[in-house]
Amino acid sequence: MRIKTLFGIALLFAVLGLLNAGFVYVRVQSGGPLPCFVVSGCDVVQASSYAYLFGVPLSLWGALYYALVAFSSLFLFIISSRAEWNIRYIHILRVWFLLVAFGFLFSWYLFALQAFIIGAFCSSCLFSLIDVIFITASAIVVRRRTCIRTAPETPKP
Repeated sequence: MRIKTLFGIALLFAVLGLLNAGFVYVRVQSGGPLPCFVVSGCDVVQASSYAYLFGVPLSLWGALYYALVAFSSLFLFIISSRAEWNIRYIHILRVWFLLVAFGFLFSWYLFALQAFIIGAFCSSCLFSLIDVIFITASAIVVRRRTCIRTAPETPKP
């Protein structure tokens, strides 16, 4: 699979995550109930004190996160067809990796909160976790391939 395709996959899942987080934010801010599809307890999760970070709903933080991942994935998707992309844009690639890793770890933290502290699950939150797993899998494959492509050649004896 080409690296450009992997950035495309990350972009697709980032857009899906943005739509999901945006839906949750609008629904909760409008006062409407949050639909639960696979599990029950969405309203319990959204009503908990853990649904806010610094007074801002986590769904808005999630929308901002997915927007950052989407824009950086789009940029990397566009430049990945250039031959020199892995040299000139290595810092953007590193920031993208860190951003994806942060989202992965934070999503698992939120999952643990739902499982062990809140005692209820939100289907949109679980969708977000699955979404981040796909983005992270794409990033891991990109990381492995770019490390191989950018690694200095070893001298032959």
